[in-house]
Order: sequence, then structure tokens, then C-alpha cells
Amino acid sequence: TMLLDVDTGEWEVKTTHPAPGASTSGAAGCYDSLRNRIWYKPASDGRPSWLNLDTWSWTAQSGWAYDSSWTYKRLVYLPEHDLILQADANKSGGFCLWSPTTGIIYQPGVSGSPPNGLVLSGISGCDWDGERLLVWHNSSDTNVIGTLTPGANPISDPWTWGQVSFSGATPTACISNGTYGRFAYSRRLKGCVLQNLVGDKPFFFALW
Repeated sequence: TMLLDVDTGEWEVKTTHPAPGASTSGAAGCYDSLRNRIWYKPASDGRPSWLNLDTWSWTAQSGWAYDSSWTYKRLVYLPEHDLILQADANKSGGFCLWSPTTGIIYQPGVSGSPPNGLVLSGISGCDWDGERLLVWHNSSDTNVIGTLTPGANPISDPWTWGQVSFSGATPTACISNGTYGRFAYSRRLKGCVLQNLVGDKPFFFALW
């Protein structure tokens, strides 16, 4: 685990994961603002572990649910529900939820279909805006952001697909090897930023 000093541009090695051989290709992580920790989930040995940012120490959750199938993953923490969403092509509807308290995995499923040309999986760009998941990984209709809104009970009621369309500059199509973190939502700016291709200018989509 490395820390970047934004003033000097220098990296500092802080600690080492206790299982460095556990499938780092396709793995995912996210920041848990409630606990001030980073959650990490490998692509194959799917038991999560977490990094305490106060002590820079790792804890492996060896007794939690095990995901045995290899696939690219992406993690997003949902502070309003204290859940972690795992975008994963091997899950029903392209995602599952798990509790950072108990490790239990939930698969509420989806209602409806994603916008034309959009895929939700571990290679997608996705982020949480406080009420819904925003998704962009579009091969067509690139000026559309998919929305996945939880039901009244997010762990048991199906999540519903919708979309937000916008005008102005039209992004290029997604690249086949993934969007990942190059799509993100800013709560301060109330909009999404997309850096799709190397050499492209970034796109910003205001959602207010």
C-alpha cells in the first residue's frame, strides 16, 4: 500500500497486504468513510480484507463469504445504507451487496434493463450519488448515464434501472478493456467526470 504526497509527488510505501499473491489482477477496493478504512476484494479468492488508515494495518476476514469464481470486480461504498456494492458480471443483474459489519452477501436483483449499449460489471465506471448508482460504460448512446436505484429495502427489493440523458459534447465510445475509475461522481460539483481515452479531454456532466 502506497501513499502519494500531493505536494511533492513522492510515493511512500506504508504497508504490505498479508496475502500479496491473491489475484491482484481484477481486484477492487473502496473507501469506507464510516470506519476510515479501505476495503479490498481480490478477483478470485473473494474474501474481503480491510486496511485501517489510522494504524496502516491489514485485517483479513477469513470467516466471511467466499466468492470462488474469478471476475473483474468494482467496489462502491454506500454510506446512506452502510453497504458495499460489488459490480461483478458473475452476479445476477451485474452486482451484489455485502455488509461491512457481518460479511453477508445480498443479491436483490434488478427491475428493467440498462440503457442501450451500457454494461454493468467490474470494468464499468460507476459511483454513488447519495440516492442511486450512476453507471457509464457505453458502446452506443454515449451521452446517457445509467441509474440503478435501490428499492425500499436495498438488500431484498429489486433495484430499478433508469437513465439520465444530457446534451452538449458527446463522449467517445467506451474502450473494450474497461472504464473503471475514470468515471466518478462529485458531490461538491453535483456532476460526473469521465476520462475515457488517453489523449482525450475529460467530459463533465452536470446533474443538477
